[in-house]
Amino acid sequence: MRVISIASVALVVAGVGGAASAADLYRGGPRSVSPADYSPIPIANWTGFYVGLNGGGGWGTTDHTTTGTLGGVGLTSGDFDADGGLFGGTFGYNRQLGQWVVGGETDLDWADINGRTGFVIPTPGGGIGASAFTRLDWLDTVRARIGYSWGPSMLYVTGGAAYGSVTAQLSAAIGGPAGLAGFVGQSDTRLGWTVGVGYEYMFTPLLSGKVEYLHVDLGTNAQLLVDNVKFNTEIVRGGLNWHW
Repeated sequence: MRVISIASVALVVAGVGGAASAADLYRGGPRSVSPADYSPIPIANWTGFYVGLNGGGGWGTTDHTTTGTLGGVGLTSGDFDADGGLFGGTFGYNRQLGQWVVGGETDLDWADINGRTGFVIPTPGGGIGASAFTRLDWLDTVRARIGYSWGPSMLYVTGGAAYGSVTAQLSAAIGGPAGLAGFVGQSDTRLGWTVGVGYEYMFTPLLSGKVEYLHVDLGTNAQLLVDNVKFNTEIVRGGLNWHW
């Protein structure tokens, strides 16, 4: 009997131990963890070429002034507002150096940023009504970019050359001063400069989105024979870029 009792106790102990081991296996049990068990957090790589689309709006100031006299009378419209939208394409290249990103970017946008104002041309008999109109027809910028990145985000500053076509028009009542025959208009391609800041986020290794602000100054050029036309604008736009 004593032998049977000892054997029974041994079987119970063995059964309890086996059950505990099975429970440990079911719960996963303690085990060592290696770095290979964790997937690394992806870090954006900004190096490479990209193309994209962009669009937004602009607002700024323009004015028309004479270089001399018009019919013996000086002419100025004074500053007036110009606003509107633009849309186009982008091409660029980035080089990542640690957390810093340097590169270059160019874009070409169709634009319709325009403004009109009315004013009075003084004459010996009193004055006649006139209007001045200015419109940015297209804009091209060629800029350097310097950015600071962390993870998929990047803040950058940018600056360079700006090219654009500016259309100027001047109209007045028929029979106005000599040299102003009702209506005159002219388009002129300008060379100026631009500076700005932006933020870009890389959604995937192939796609990023950006928002940026640019100040564009296309200077003051002679147009309409005796007219100097000034144009500058502030631009806020967003864009999507495809990287490779």
